[in-house]
Amino acid sequence: MNINFVLTGSEVGVLRDFLRLDDANSPLFGRYSNVIGVERFSRERSIDFLVKGFERLNLKQDLRKIEEAVDGLDGLVGYLVTYGCTV
Repeated sequence: MNINFVLTGSEVGVLRDFLRLDDANSPLFGRYSNVIGVERFSRERSIDFLVKGFERLNLKQDLRKIEEAVDGLDGLVGYLVTYGCTV
């Protein structure tokens, strides 16, 4: 039986420490792991990301509100996604 885990978080180091991937006594020691890093978006990319997401859903959004949100969310992709899903 194959079991796969998908774990997400903003602090990869904390996740690695929790899983103890480098500890020979850990049940997950030696198992395959893959980290997909997503860097912060620039202000322009953040705005584009939200605008295109809203367009895909045929939702009209005020650009000023998007810009205000982007200024507060500092390009953190997870927060941008949460904002887009809750607006």
